[in-house]
Amino acid sequence: MSSKEYTYRWNPQKDFLEKYRALMERVKHGDHSAYYQVKELRTKEFRNTVDIVNQGGYVTENGKCYPFPDDSDMMSKTVFYEREICLAVQSSYQTVVEVQNIDCLYAGVQLKEQGYNPAILNMASRRNPGGGVATGAGAQEETLFRRTNLFRSLYQFAPFAGMYRIKRSHYQYPLDRNFGGVYTPDAIYFRESEQKGYALLDNPVSLSFITVAGMNRPDLTTSGMIANHHVEPIKNKIRTILRIGLIHGHDSLVLGALGCGAFRNPPRHVAQLFHEVMEELEFKNKYRKIVFAILDDHNAHQSHNPEGNLKPFADEFTKRDV
Repeated sequence: MSSKEYTYRWNPQKDFLEKYRALMERVKHGDHSAYYQVKELRTKEFRNTVDIVNQGGYVTENGKCYPFPDDSDMMSKTVFYEREICLAVQSSYQTVVEVQNIDCLYAGVQLKEQGYNPAILNMASRRNPGGGVATGAGAQEETLFRRTNLFRSLYQFAPFAGMYRIKRSHYQYPLDRNFGGVYTPDAIYFRESEQKGYALLDNPVSLSFITVAGMNRPDLTTSGMIANHHVEPIKNKIRTILRIGLIHGHDSLVLGALGCGAFRNPPRHVAQLFHEVMEELEFKNKYRKIVFAILDDHNAHQSHNPEGNLKPFADEFTKRDV
């Protein structure tokens, strides 16, 4: 297809940034209506992402034409997990663990450039693929849906798949509370961050994703720790993430502060649970590198995470080697 046939375009400055920056200033000054207008802007951008994917390619601001590769492999090799995974992995490394203040997609690209084979955690909604992306929500999963074609992989497990020209799978959400997850190979990351106006990339990158939902508002003790009856289910979620990555041959992961945003998990305890699971015999030194990519966004510095999410994870993983 020639560039002239790509009907849907995007100008990050005019289509997003000019309005976004003005609205965010109003939000800072307490204008609640501006917040809903920001959500409308994001909704418009997601519709543009869907249109661009459906038309099969795009033209960048620089006039570069990018046709999407056939995604039939991504769709057919997407795996829906609903039971505990049995795993026997023989590989052994001295795992390097880093906690970085970085966008998860940037972290994934960096790992690929360094010769790793990473998978990125999509911290998902258990009930709805993409969470609130259709209404402009701003958490990590929604951002991934606006910046990649991951939506095509996950919408096959939703009742509205046909609305997006996607064949509906017999597997359907919600994800299992303990062991639910989805593996998506080689989705295309093709849009910049929100702060850069979701600009279309000159050089898109294929990245694989592991979709697992955090625990939504677990019971807490009087000291602010996760109640005992919710600890093992959260550990099972972490085990599921690590198993999915290993069973699909990944030697590195980009993880995050699972459930520590809108789901209101205390980050110090979640970081501790990640660390404990990573030291279990099944997982210890099975990955070459694990990066926790954590950005303190609008859900940071709340009552459940007064220090944000980055610092508690950084503190936990500087205590001792994994």
